[in-house]
Amino acid sequence: MSVCNAKKVLYLRKCTKSKTNGRNIDRSEFATDRSTLNGGGVQKWTESGGAWTLAYTLNLGIGARGLVVDWAGVNTNPIIYSTGTDSKIYKTEDTGSNATGVVLATAGTNTAFRGIAFTPDLGTSLENLKRETWTLSNNTLTFSELPTSKIEVFTLTGSKAALYEPAQSIELKLSKGIYILKVDNQTSKIVLK
Repeated sequence: MSVCNAKKVLYLRKCTKSKTNGRNIDRSEFATDRSTLNGGGVQKWTESGGAWTLAYTLNLGIGARGLVVDWAGVNTNPIIYSTGTDSKIYKTEDTGSNATGVVLATAGTNTAFRGIAFTPDLGTSLENLKRETWTLSNNTLTFSELPTSKIEVFTLTGSKAALYEPAQSIELKLSKGIYILKVDNQTSKIVLK
């Protein structure tokens, strides 16, 4: 499907019943990094009889470079997580054309968010991540209890950044940034400075 310049469309996915908690979905969301005046941002497209039509563009006020959609609830609106051209991560509940995004994170100086993805087995939204059994100081993770599973660290795009054997204390040899820590079936956001 070609609806605009391919260099501007960074994400396309037609939602299917198996991916949307049992709902039949005839829509796709696009992240386009054009200016808002030129149709940029997160666009909602609907399909009917094989023809795609732009329904509306969500009001982020800027272009978008990547997105993922959370279809967790059967009778709820989809939650769209997107990265803006202003290097911020937005959360938008798609309640219609007047829906607006809320900033969840802002990239640090001389860094940028270019995309977003759910991490494997995350099972929770970004703002509900827990920090219960560990502390982080000077890039060293210290656990109050010895973990029973391997310690996994993921980037915000879902790539595995590191894997450690269970230990009471671990020195993280990673670049500055925001990561997702997974240990003992718990996930947490960590920020390395």
